[in-house]
This record gives sequence, structure tokens and C-alpha cells, in this order.
Amino acid sequence: MKSEFLKKRKKWLSILSQSDYGQLSSLYSDLKFADKYEWIKKPEHASVMVRGRIGGIGSQFNFGEITITKCVLLLNECMGYGYVQGRSFDKAKIAALCDAHLQSFHYNLVMENIIQKLEKKKNVEIDLIKNQMASTRVDFFALDTQRTKNQKADK
Repeated sequence: MKSEFLKKRKKWLSILSQSDYGQLSSLYSDLKFADKYEWIKKPEHASVMVRGRIGGIGSQFNFGEITITKCVLLLNECMGYGYVQGRSFDKAKIAALCDAHLQSFHYNLVMENIIQKLEKKKNVEIDLIKNQMASTRVDFFALDTQRTKNQKADK
């Protein structure tokens, strides 16, 4: 049960951190929460090391550092964490507020009106990129088959 919750939380934190600030802010303000929270750790900038893999599957290596903004707050006895790439205090705060609400009785409201909409937008963007990549794909098997046909026709 606990591991299932942690999987869900990992997913929504990922969606929040990768979302566009403008859309996240707009969706959150539409819910009109009267938030009374207490800062555990105010927003601050930090650096984290990004790791990569050779060929996507090989040995890990340190790729470089990125700047993040992080914060922790307490809302209705729920601790919310906000970790976002870049230097946006507001985005980190909204992510932390969403995280806290998702651990409370507002779960369904925030999930339906923020997380699912952000996830849908991200999936549309990924599909668009995949379609653009597919249009430039070269099918080497088809080229080889065509070359073989041409060689047979020449004989």
C-alpha cells in the first residue's frame, strides 16, 4: 500500500517539476484555495549533478550540473515538497502546495484539475515530437530491398 502511494507521488512530483510555470500557475489559481501554510524550508536555489548513460543503456557518467529551486512547506498537517529545474521560487512553491494538497482530502480535485491536465499536455507534446521524428526516419531495409530489385532489373 505504501509503495503504491510512493509510486503515485513520484509520478505527480515528476509531472509538476516538468510542467510549464504559466500553465501550472493558471491551473492552480483556478482552484482558488485559501492556503495557510508554514514554511519548513523557504525556496532556495541549488545545483544538482545530472547523470547520463553511454548510449542510453551503458555505464553512468556525470553529464553536468543544473540549477534547481527547492522548498518544503506544511499545509494542513501535510508536508509538501517542491523541486523544479531552474530559478523559479513561485513554481517551486506551487509544486509544494500541490504535493501537500495531493496528500490531503483535496486529492481528487488537484489530480483531476491540475495533474491530469499537465500530463495530457505533456503526452501531446511527446506525440508531436515522435511524429516529427518519424517523418525523418530512414528505413534502411526498404533502401536495401530497392537496391536489390534494381540490380536484378539490370541483369
